[in-house]
Amino acid sequence: MKDMEVRTIIGELRATEPGRIGGHAVTWNQPSRGLPFEERFVRGAFLDSLADSTQDVSLLWAHDPTKPLASRIAGSLTVAEDDLGLGFDAKLNGTSWSVDAYEAIRSKSVRTVSFRFSVPTGGDTWQHKGPKLDG
Repeated sequence: MKDMEVRTIIGELRATEPGRIGGHAVTWNQPSRGLPFEERFVRGAFLDSLADSTQDVSLLWAHDPTKPLASRIAGSLTVAEDDLGLGFDAKLNGTSWSVDAYEAIRSKSVRTVSFRFSVPTGGDTWQHKGPKLDG
């Protein structure tokens, strides 16, 4: 496996009901933003990882492992591919930072979601689309 990478998506993040948030961490075939290259995720990119029910997926506030909001193993987080992308639904755990997170999302002060991932060897393809550089 490669090192963990982080992406921020300007997409769907919502407070669905008190103490619950959801949205999409990935939207299929949409070009990445803010990177020195264009990246797209295709449907099926996460199926193998999601099929392993022993592998936990955690929802963290600001990627901080000391501030968990929900997790798949705890039964408070569902993550699944759908027609739009990689969706998630989380019942927040009631900690002070989860209340803060919910309120920040509900008020739309926080409108983005980011995710960490790693790509297995051979799990990506690269295509050069710019001008050829002589070096």
